[in-house]
Amino acid sequence: MKKRLIKKINKQRIENILNKITNNNLNITNKIFGDGYFIFTFGYNTVCHFYLKQTPLWKYGIWLSKNGFQIFGEHEWLIDKFKPSRTYLSYNNDINGFIKEVKLISENPKLYFVDSLTDGDALVVYEKENWGDGEFSYKGYQVIREFNEETKLWDKFRIDETIAQEEFVNSKYDEFMKEKLQEGMNHEHDKLFAFKFFREL
Repeated sequence: MKKRLIKKINKQRIENILNKITNNNLNITNKIFGDGYFIFTFGYNTVCHFYLKQTPLWKYGIWLSKNGFQIFGEHEWLIDKFKPSRTYLSYNNDINGFIKEVKLISENPKLYFVDSLTDGDALVVYEKENWGDGEFSYKGYQVIREFNEETKLWDKFRIDETIAQEEFVNSKYDEFMKEKLQEGMNHEHDKLFAFKFFREL
């Protein structure tokens, strides 16, 4: 009885969050409830994964906690670990911030895909990041990273102000798609080779 009550309460908490999303003209699809992440259990119906019609191939999740929730998302092709600390979108108890960013993604999917792919370079022209102890790096679409022969690292930077955002986005997107296509061809080749090998056996 207690288990059923907890499941019902948690499911309703998530449904209340999802209702705020649908009230903002976003259409939820493929909603799945769960109890945790990987081998970790958080509690009955404390996790929900879903998709939105307006942002194809972007996967979203909600994790409940005692006092609130985390809502997050990532493009399926870029998912490493699907949890708030490893995704492009990640908000604590902020459904409005989440909705605002999802709408931006729906308006320009290629730009935000590349921004996630490049760890935030696509939306910034160039910007110095101070890491402390005299160490720093640059981020942004006009930043050129070069190999440093002295340190044997890619820690040399220069700014190329001739690079336009659209040029950067198209270049990174095309490069990714070529790699993905090659990966698919390699997979298909390996599959055919395996079938042939077993037939000959």
